Amino acid sequence: MSSHQYRELWKHLQKKYGLPYLNPVDLRHWVATAFKKNGLCENARAYMQGHDMTSFDRSMGAWYNNEQLEVILEEQRAIFPNGPLATLFYTEVELVSDIPPDVIALIHQFLEGEIGVFDAMHELEDIKMKMANMTKLDKIGIV
Repeated sequence: MSSHQYRELWKHLQKKYGLPYLNPVDLRHWVATAFKKNGLCENARAYMQGHDMTSFDRSMGAWYNNEQLEVILEEQRAIFPNGPLATLFYTEVELVSDIPPDVIALIHQFLEGEIGVFDAMHELEDIKMKMANMTKLDKIGIV
């Protein structure tokens, strides 16, 4: 791809996705920062950016800590299982709630049409009573 074709493609992507003006150096800085924040070691970051660590960094640590490529690729894969760009598109979210699992299951049943409003309300009342009884038993030391 020629530099002109690259620029035209880049302009097209910026327009299509409403991106602000970015040049390759901005992307390299983002990559370096994102990799560092996610704990990728310096060698793995360098290789992910297309650098050979021994020629990129002449420090003693880089020279003698020159891990095999398989080790570096495994680290990259472990930290970015869906690739580094996946960090831009989605995150994994864990629902943390004190709502009991049986209440959540009941809501799913209701939303799927497996039970009606009255059955759902009756089941919720039963769950509430069980929870109240468990709390009472817990307070007196039986549970």
